[in-house]
Amino acid sequence: MYSITALVWVAIGDVLPGGRWLAVHLFTLGAVSNMVIAMTHYFAQTLLHAPDRTVRLERFTLLNVGVALLVVGRPCSVSSCS
Repeated sequence: MYSITALVWVAIGDVLPGGRWLAVHLFTLGAVSNMVIAMTHYFAQTLLHAPDRTVRLERFTLLNVGVALLVVGRPCSVSSCS
């Protein structure tokens, strides 16, 4: 989802609020951060030989709420989003 949104933002260009800054942060904060959270969980499970448990939904929810707040808040603070 974040990767597709970042590609659209890059394709449309500087017309959208936030410009290139937003496209870069959509990808790094959105896609890469979610991947890091999931992969570190799986790595820790493998390393510790822990029983198979799913990644807690709260972690992803908090991460994605934070990303959404940053992605919406940053362009709105630069230009007036009413």
